[in-house]
Amino acid sequence: MDERIKKLLNELGEAINRAVSESPDVDYVMKAIRKAGYEPWLLLEAKVAVENKRADTEPAVDSNQTFFSDQQDEDRDAVGALDDNLTPEDRRFLKYLKIDY
Repeated sequence: MDERIKKLLNELGEAINRAVSESPDVDYVMKAIRKAGYEPWLLLEAKVAVENKRADTEPAVDSNQTFFSDQQDEDRDAVGALDDNLTPEDRRFLKYLKIDY
């Protein structure tokens, strides 16, 4: 994958991060979780598949770009610790919010 596409994919990841972090809906729910006595962590992973549609190049295989990959191991540890401490009520609440854990 050429460097220009890699740069654009990184920009897309940053745009997604900004959109989520600046969302009034996300902010409202995060505050509600804090008010309920919990400290929420929002861990997102975005995968984008791209295909080169140019006829003058050899066929491209779908490529996945994972954003924030330097945080993946740390995020997995946090999710594991969080999962160990979730009550059935916590799980119902997250499911209601359509948050996978």
